[in-house]
Amino acid sequence: MTDFKTSGPKPKALGQDRSSLAEPGFAAIGQSIEINGLILKSLFNSTLADSGDQPIGELTAMTLHELPFGGVALNGVTRAGEVVLLEVHSQNSPGFNDRFHLNTERSFDYYSPALFLNEPIKREFRVIALAILNFVLRPDAKNFHQVAELTSREEPREKLSSPYTFHFLQLPKFKEIKPDFNNPLHCWLTALVRSEESNRRLMEVVEEDANLLKFSQADQGFAQFVVHETWPLSSSERTH
Repeated sequence: MTDFKTSGPKPKALGQDRSSLAEPGFAAIGQSIEINGLILKSLFNSTLADSGDQPIGELTAMTLHELPFGGVALNGVTRAGEVVLLEVHSQNSPGFNDRFHLNTERSFDYYSPALFLNEPIKREFRVIALAILNFVLRPDAKNFHQVAELTSREEPREKLSSPYTFHFLQLPKFKEIKPDFNNPLHCWLTALVRSEESNRRLMEVVEEDANLLKFSQADQGFAQFVVHETWPLSSSERTH
């Protein structure tokens, strides 16, 4: 995998030691860029399958950011010309929606040179933003997984020709439903929620549940996350 040179302050490359960034809600993932690529691809494709959208391809570059109001952001670009952004937040903060949309645009700006300088894009590019939230963003929404797209003000039901799609996963709402272990996203979130609530390693949580163990054996990205995870605390803060 390759990284692309851009102007301005350079975010941290994935694969560096991030013990200082470990915090409730989300901490560092993985070791090498290759491993992180598998993890991020699995999580995004599980989310996209849940919403009935096309999966993303192989990630060719990724970067990491600390967010000013807490939380962590990971973004990257795929060989097919898809820009992805993942943010994980343990609590709400003023202006979250506006900042999330702005960060999505910045992710596109950061990686846009790669969309045209790398090998030819085989299909129209997409920008996919995913936020995992340990709070309820939309109390009136029935589904824990909310998807937003740009629409026309005059015709709200008319989707505009835009590459941007926003996915919000509200963990408190997910906890209210019975997980469907045939759904990869439900497997991901069940493992994360149980790990957080019990303050145990994902490996322990997965090994004690036949459904999660089966999923980890079938999904390489999730399996790598289970092995290398630090959710929600760094390994030094875990109970054993």
